[in-house]
Amino acid sequence: MKFVLVVGADKQGQPPTPAYAGQYATEKGYQDGWVVVSDPGFAKMDNRILDNYGAIPFHAILAKDAILRVVSADQQFVWTPEVGLINILKEQGLYP
Repeated sequence: MKFVLVVGADKQGQPPTPAYAGQYATEKGYQDGWVVVSDPGFAKMDNRILDNYGAIPFHAILAKDAILRVVSADQQFVWTPEVGLINILKEQGLYP
């Protein structure tokens, strides 16, 4: 299982460099299982995933079959992404 952290801006609101994205992940305590990328202004992500929330944090969970299974933002119930991920893991027999 892989997780992707997309960093859309640096602390000054400027386009992030790949080095900044890595530093951000380290500062926030992301573990080794995360792939960290910089995507200035989330432009590439916006071309792939329709985000009607316009909020950060924004969570998009794709299952092993690459189908978008859960989309949520901080405006929703706080556990929405976690519940979605647990359901995917249960389907694959990876969660008790």
